[in-house]
Amino acid sequence: MQKFVELVFGEKKRMSLACELIASPSVVFADEPATGLDAFQAEQVMETLRYLAQDRHTVICSIHHSRGSVYAKFDDVVLLAGGSLINAGPANDEVQAYFSKFGFVI
Repeated sequence: MQKFVELVFGEKKRMSLACELIASPSVVFADEPATGLDAFQAEQVMETLRYLAQDRHTVICSIHHSRGSVYAKFDDVVLLAGGSLINAGPANDEVQAYFSKFGFVI
């Protein structure tokens, strides 16, 4: 009888996040939490991080590409391009519209 089950990539991502959250940390660092996940799984992971932030945890999350639905989960964003800070502040539609004029898709 096999003592463990092989997890697929999306399950490994979610399991890794779950293991980190078991300790109930006050600060959660999530590096590319939605990378490699399908849209449904990415939405679930980001919704979990959003819930943690609303529950008074500090969530620091890095993403390189996002769908609008993922971006909408953030309260504040820091945007970097070429290693330089180009914007820091509230995540809103105005920021998306402004930077899309210059070819930055948020």
